[in-house]
Amino acid sequence: SLVSHSNHGEFAYRSGPWKLVFRNAGESLDQSRGQATVAELYNLESDRSEQRDLAAERPEVVERLREEFDQVIASGASRPGLQARNDAVVRYDRTQPERWAPAAE
Repeated sequence: SLVSHSNHGEFAYRSGPWKLVFRNAGESLDQSRGQATVAELYNLESDRSEQRDLAAERPEVVERLREEFDQVIASGASRPGLQARNDAVVRYDRTQPERWAPAAE
């Protein structure tokens, strides 16, 4: 699996051929702050340029990847067997309302 994060706050999670992207809702980061992200799903084996969003057609894949991503976040690492801790609360379902995320408890 692979986790990526853009400098505009968008997360993506890749597992096998699937890539789940959490896009900002607005046209800019400032317009997106505090809003729910939009989940998009791509099969990179057949669509490397990410032209066909399959999220509506494959909700079961979206849910499975969300669950996997939640487990990666909870463990603090994407490498199997490694346990770590994130230094901030990780929210991919909503664009953070402020520039810096609140510290993890």
